[in-house]
Amino acid sequence: SSRAAPSPAQPAASAPSLAKRSAESMAATAQRRGCRGLLLISAAAALAVVAWQECDLGLGWVFGGARAPAAHSASAPANVRGSLTSMRIAGRFAAPLNLYPPAFGATKADNGLAWEVLKQGDGRKPGLQSEVLVHYKGWRSKDGELFDSSYVRNEPGRFKVSQVIPGWTQCLIDMQVGESRRLWVPGDLGYGKDTGRLEMPPTGDLVYELELIKVDDVGDNIVQGFGVAAAALVVLTLLVTTFSQEPERAEYEVNRPFSIKVWGRD
Repeated sequence: SSRAAPSPAQPAASAPSLAKRSAESMAATAQRRGCRGLLLISAAAALAVVAWQECDLGLGWVFGGARAPAAHSASAPANVRGSLTSMRIAGRFAAPLNLYPPAFGATKADNGLAWEVLKQGDGRKPGLQSEVLVHYKGWRSKDGELFDSSYVRNEPGRFKVSQVIPGWTQCLIDMQVGESRRLWVPGDLGYGKDTGRLEMPPTGDLVYELELIKVDDVGDNIVQGFGVAAAALVVLTLLVTTFSQEPERAEYEVNRPFSIKVWGRD
């Protein structure tokens, strides 16, 4: 008897259907990967902002720098300026007895700057590129009027050492953290020679009391901030990869998209 030739088996799915499924699968995979990439980019940006704020990167000088001392009072509300004026005779804010450098007890530089150490410090000294946290009070030498005080605002001032008045810069680079000084600043090392007008910032000779609280070096803070951001980003990447990775396909998958029987084989 003759054996009938077997008819070729038809594929379980047509070519257009297979192409459509493949395209949909690729699109879904690309969409999932795109979402992950967008999530990581957003997370990186958020971490950079957090690191900037929490690690105190000290980059304010990049966008205009710290304001020179006394700039606060120039824009202070009227009630604050009034408080400064009324505190001329208050004990804590009273002007020092020596509105000008005394003959004895003060150290004097050749350029006219003079200072007296009120309290010794034992911390680090700032450099020109450092940012410092300072509590201070400032008076006009000619009348003893208090024109600026971080104590009144209950907030220390933060400045880049190279961007304050020359008298402050010269003094700060020689101070240690924890140190307090009384500083007599001639007009040409402050805001200029006396114009005879009561203006802000104040011109003429000035006397300050400074307390150096903290020194921040910009380079150290940048490294620290990016280190924190990088570590957090690595952790976030691991979490996203762990919880959103596609499961591996089984080695022998039962529901295959199509099957073809070779001619002459079962």
